[in-house]
Amino acid sequence: MLISVLFLQEAIKGLVSEFKVPKNEDANKVKYQFQWLYTNGMLAIVFSFGLLYTTLKSRKARLWWFGTGRLRSFIADYGVPLMIIVWTAVSFSVPGKLPSGVPRRLFSPLLWESESTYHWTVIKDMGKVPPVYIFAAFIPSLMIAGLYFFNHSVASQLAQQKEFNLKNPSAYHHDILLLGFMTLLCGLLGLPPSNGVLPQSPMHTKSLAVLKKQATPHTKK
Repeated sequence: MLISVLFLQEAIKGLVSEFKVPKNEDANKVKYQFQWLYTNGMLAIVFSFGLLYTTLKSRKARLWWFGTGRLRSFIADYGVPLMIIVWTAVSFSVPGKLPSGVPRRLFSPLLWESESTYHWTVIKDMGKVPPVYIFAAFIPSLMIAGLYFFNHSVASQLAQQKEFNLKNPSAYHHDILLLGFMTLLCGLLGLPPSNGVLPQSPMHTKSLAVLKKQATPHTKK
């Protein structure tokens, strides 16, 4: 529930920001005029809800009455990334009369550009941190560790629902150790830490499982 609320909050904040001029930007540019800001925001709403609707529909592709079994299974398993590609392509099909920057797009520098390499120096600068700040960081680190443990435990339970008929292997807690190691490594490199993915866990398990519907003796055919 908490993860869902946080995701919805960030999605709403992102949609609202599409109607505003970003910080440190020149508000006098053509793309930041009222009519183009409004157009940019409306396009963001159309693309967002279009992506949400089509991805939810693709998850139920196995129940469709049309298409071959392999095609329906492929859409059900890979419909989410496919819909992201489709709606990204749709965003590039807007009329050419729109000013550059409408719809607004994320800036993603290449790996070898200076904007992508500055965070690699985090491990070099760790010796410059005062000891008092290091000890103060123990408080939020313990909170994050507890959140990670809870997050990953819930994700594991969701991925092992009764309908999947899974058994806990001997290395059940190996993933917790791996998550802790990746968090440490990402922190030293200045990268966002790894995290347990709650929504995706049951989706991955369901896509890998072989499920069959079996009628009970009391079920009417």
